[in-house]
Amino acid sequence: MYISPCLDFIASVLRFRLRAQRRIHASVGYVVAMLSTIHVVGSFSRHGWSIVNQEHNRHAALALAGIYFVLIPIRTFPSWIPYEMLLSVHYLAAGWLGFAMWRHIPTDTNFSRIFLYVISGIFVGSLTWQVGETVYTNGWWFQSVSLGQNGSYDYIQVRMALRKPVKVEPGQYINLWIPLGPLSGVQSHPFTVANWSTHAQTELKVFVDVNRGLTSKLRDAVKRGLKSNIGLYMGPYGSTTDMKGYETILLVATGLGVVAVAPYLQWLVHAIRARGICSAPIHLIWHIPSWKQSHAVFDIIDFALALDEGDDTKEGGRKPPQISGLKISMCYEEENSLLPPKVQLFIQEMEKKESEKPGRTRIKVYKRHLPLETLLICDAVMTPAHDDSEKPTMIAASVSKDMRNTLVEFAEEHSRAVDLVFTDYQP
Repeated sequence: MYISPCLDFIASVLRFRLRAQRRIHASVGYVVAMLSTIHVVGSFSRHGWSIVNQEHNRHAALALAGIYFVLIPIRTFPSWIPYEMLLSVHYLAAGWLGFAMWRHIPTDTNFSRIFLYVISGIFVGSLTWQVGETVYTNGWWFQSVSLGQNGSYDYIQVRMALRKPVKVEPGQYINLWIPLGPLSGVQSHPFTVANWSTHAQTELKVFVDVNRGLTSKLRDAVKRGLKSNIGLYMGPYGSTTDMKGYETILLVATGLGVVAVAPYLQWLVHAIRARGICSAPIHLIWHIPSWKQSHAVFDIIDFALALDEGDDTKEGGRKPPQISGLKISMCYEEENSLLPPKVQLFIQEMEKKESEKPGRTRIKVYKRHLPLETLLICDAVMTPAHDDSEKPTMIAASVSKDMRNTLVEFAEEHSRAVDLVFTDYQP
């Protein structure tokens, strides 16, 4: 429980996915609670209520209360409480728990105190490592941050210009800190990096889905006219999913979940064009509940389309062979009259191309109903391959709960042929 102050950092060091690290962290907490309860019940059965009269045992009772408190999932608290505040309370409770355990251990018990010394040393060492790494990756100073928004302020677009270039792999995220008020010193938030490059990047782009806490403060600041600020970041954290060796790859997203799969899309298209992988055209299936949010990420999709079209040239001025490595299926639910003019024009253009070349366009737009299962069945290879990959189909998803259930059922039904992974960010 006390191996590091930040799960993101220790998961990156140990090469675990954040979801796995969170499960391990929670499991250790439950084991500690169970053993502590057994210890307390055993002490009461032997000594009765008289043990409460001893000061170090009163600290034990407070420690047990602290253990039960930190086991309460954050999602069970009222939705109006900011996430960062709950996280800070969790950290404070964990700190109090450590202090109470220290006061509970008798002074003549050397082995137990040595054990606590070791745990404290590991914690301080990992904290020092994390602080040093953060200072180094930020180039020993603050980064320049620019802020933008859509008309309804459903999201905030953050661009961070880096003093020191950093290599970001698809699927990785950063913890972003931007000073916005008295409590901002303890408010940072994880955001998936939306852009990808073959080289170390000098700019990181993230899209902030506005909820509570830091994200709400960002929206309020932008509404007041704030366009730029300073900031720091920690990371990049998270592991990238290995997608080499699959015959077909599908990326599925809901709304701003496309931000989590877009770096994979860009990397895969580049790898296909560079002959780095051999795969059928990458298929992005994107369900769009609201164009007010989603049309902002058009530049990410445009970048992938530009890669697929072969805008880059090799040395000597020769273009590489034109290999179509991408197709996109979009589904929107809003009435055309309610869509932004730019989006209406885009949809009309896509529908015109589809009518001229049925089934041969890279982008197909659906209205109201997304035929998800039909698209999965059409693209997925259902029989095990005979090459390096035991499962020929990979599905990577950042989707809403109902689509998540559909994908899980599909993957379980075709478990011998389909690998299903979910990104760290889920809408």
